[in-house]
Amino acid sequence: MSGYLGYTVGRLYDWAVGHYADRLAAIKGDRQMTYRELKEKANQLGNALLALGLKKGDRVGTLTANCIESIVLDYGLAKAGLAQVILHEGIAVPADNAYMANDSEASALIFQARYAGQVEEMRPQLKTVKHFICIPEGGETAGGSNDFDQMLSSQPATDPPVEVSEDDIISIYYTGGTTGVPKGCLHASKNRVHTYLTALAEIGLGQRHTFLHVAPMSHASNVFMLPVCLRGGTQVILDSFTPELFLQTIEKERVTGTFIVPTILYRILDFPELKKYDTSSLNTVIYGASPIAPERLRQAIAAFGPVFVQVFGQTEAPMFLTTLGKEDHVVAPGQEERLASCGKPTLMCQLRLVDDEDNDVPLNGEGEIAVRSPNMMNGYLNKPEETAETLKNGWLHTGDIGRRDDDGYVYILDRKKDMVISGGWNVYPKEVEATLHEHPAVSDAAVIGVPDPNWGESVKAVVVLRAGKTATEEEIIKFCKDRKGSIKSPKSVDFVEQIPLTSVGKHDKKALRARYWGDQKRRVH
Repeated sequence: MSGYLGYTVGRLYDWAVGHYADRLAAIKGDRQMTYRELKEKANQLGNALLALGLKKGDRVGTLTANCIESIVLDYGLAKAGLAQVILHEGIAVPADNAYMANDSEASALIFQARYAGQVEEMRPQLKTVKHFICIPEGGETAGGSNDFDQMLSSQPATDPPVEVSEDDIISIYYTGGTTGVPKGCLHASKNRVHTYLTALAEIGLGQRHTFLHVAPMSHASNVFMLPVCLRGGTQVILDSFTPELFLQTIEKERVTGTFIVPTILYRILDFPELKKYDTSSLNTVIYGASPIAPERLRQAIAAFGPVFVQVFGQTEAPMFLTTLGKEDHVVAPGQEERLASCGKPTLMCQLRLVDDEDNDVPLNGEGEIAVRSPNMMNGYLNKPEETAETLKNGWLHTGDIGRRDDDGYVYILDRKKDMVISGGWNVYPKEVEATLHEHPAVSDAAVIGVPDPNWGESVKAVVVLRAGKTATEEEIIKFCKDRKGSIKSPKSVDFVEQIPLTSVGKHDKKALRARYWGDQKRRVH
């Protein structure tokens, strides 16, 4: 190789294989894969895609539930210098995924057989995808698509003949937009490498860690795949969740660590047979993706002990902007408020709280959280104006309003943008509002997040009906669910005569939220 290409995601995976070749890398059900086999599959994948005519820098859409192939895809695409575009199996409907594939100009789409119907529905809309590749499940595959397993078996397990630099874009993660249009966050290999090394520094994953993936590997749990490999750990994979299955798996596999969103944690805590299972092996429970209710966190600590680590980040700078470590969860009398904190800035992350003019606010003052960190995105794909606004003066403006106390702990108080976080998923009100406005009986609509004991927040629609028209709550919810899926549909609907407006005629979301959040100190859960 010529020149210094730096540490890349592919090289870190290779390092892990070099150290732990014969260890067990992943388990899903009865299926297992060693580190050596993982590298062979990843190399075969890279070579197979290059043989199809893809070249370094091309984009590949992936649509999978939690599976061993999630790790193979991450590894193999990175080694071939191909940018992975993760489509959302849990949140999006076909039109949303088609938009992401088209916006990123994906050349290929790799999907599990269970999504064959969705892919077939998407096909007429896809403008750039030339190659459809199906991962078989239970002997089932998809017509008109290449067979993933057959493709790989026909290729050598040698390194793909591509030089990948740390500056090459290898991931495009889509986040919703406040205009309702998703935005693709461009991440170079070096951005992701920093994320993973920060995870090792902040989380403290031990050697031979057994890590359970139950949250979507297409979402936040994805961040922990490579760090676990760097410790020679084994990744246990579930593609569905029930409290019973989660606890059974911890007991059976002697799981030592996992990542969950608060919604999952609440369901586990409410499971009547929680104490029936042996969870003594569990020493690290990472939680994030949405704020947690402090009272529920206290219950979790009582149930599992001081094993919790909170992480805060966003798609533009994944997961590790701040952490609240295990020791921070052990609070002395009078320090209980700390459990409402998202912690302190991580290694190499600079954090400011700024006003609307980008000036620093005083200690304990409220301001927008702005950060500067090596794991920040390069920008939004094809959106220079939004990039300039979000990365103003070189700082990522998160849209979260927070404060910092005398001890340096950061507290998220509200969101400057209107985003609702429900069960760890980001829901953008304008997208839901646009759907509501398609209903023939709706005159006006505003969407907000309201407190929910299980989901943290749930989506509420406040609707003004057209004169002489009628509609029920159930009808409105079904209308949205049929068009945008369950996550992006209201869970409740209130009918009002008028939505409060600001002085410039916009929906007064602050006043609207106040009706439901009352006098709670935090306006996020």
